[in-house]
Amino acid sequence: MSQQQADPTERCPLCGEPFGLEPLNDDHVFGEAFGGRAKVRTHRKCNNDVGRGPEGRMHRPSSILSLFKVIHGVQTKPMRGKLPDGTEVDADLAGNTWGPARPTVSRGLNADGKIELSARASEKQMRQVLNGWRKKWPGRGVPTFDQLTSLQKEEVSDEPDMVEVELVVSLEDHLEVLKKVALGCGVLAFGPTFATSSAAAGVRCASLRDAKLHMEALSVVWKMGTTALRQVKGDGIDPEVVPDPLPAPKHQAVFMPMPNNHQTAVIVHILGYSLLPWSGIVVDGELPEGRFGARDLPVMIREDVGPYAVYDLQEIVMEATLSSSLAALQDEDE
Repeated sequence: MSQQQADPTERCPLCGEPFGLEPLNDDHVFGEAFGGRAKVRTHRKCNNDVGRGPEGRMHRPSSILSLFKVIHGVQTKPMRGKLPDGTEVDADLAGNTWGPARPTVSRGLNADGKIELSARASEKQMRQVLNGWRKKWPGRGVPTFDQLTSLQKEEVSDEPDMVEVELVVSLEDHLEVLKKVALGCGVLAFGPTFATSSAAAGVRCASLRDAKLHMEALSVVWKMGTTALRQVKGDGIDPEVVPDPLPAPKHQAVFMPMPNNHQTAVIVHILGYSLLPWSGIVVDGELPEGRFGARDLPVMIREDVGPYAVYDLQEIVMEATLSSSLAALQDEDE
């Protein structure tokens, strides 16, 4: 994006400072790697600091968000896990397949007294093993992978019932990403003035003291051949299950005004997963007046398969309550 397109007096939602003449770019509010599309303009440095730091770490296969990528059909890398016998594997939870984390190589003598080499590995690993053997024993007739016979390529079919995958939950990283999403969504919902609001200032200053739940890591046991989680273990989780992801939308942020305390509660979902699970944060500061004409109305920003949309959450709740009441009255009449 060219600098000429930016109003230098407009402020970066992430740091709150004027754009000035600093390089700018468009930040994917919910994270492009998580399937997010909505964008806001930010200082390039501010965006890079989050993207290369806490948000980047949340893209790693060991992040809890990898599990929700699988559930929502977002591409993710294989996760390191263990079979029941302790063997380390790389598990593709989306494809319900696994492969050895590293090749198992053995060497022996056959009946003719010749050296016999064997390896248990994925195709990619096997190609690397064969390349290494050819370099170590040049001119000894070591074949390439494509030259192996079907018998030599015999596949191992002893698939396990389950694979245990360690997933990391970093509260510090989740908080920083929640703040980044909230600041971007605030601009989407309330316009550029949100960047100078007391609520935005409160979000930037938020710490883990403003969150409720504390936990460090999850040990997930994945039942191969299904898309259901069988067991989750982790400190501070009760009951011992990962919360079901929202069926729709994938991403959302909710701003809940608390006018009596001059505070704002912020809850963010990425891929249906709540940051911080399951409470969000409460910060000092009030929302600006938005498109609904008042600063004391709860507002929700949602993004799923289509463009993002902004909702008056109070109206949604009232409609749901009214529909339930009408349904109950109809049941009574029957």
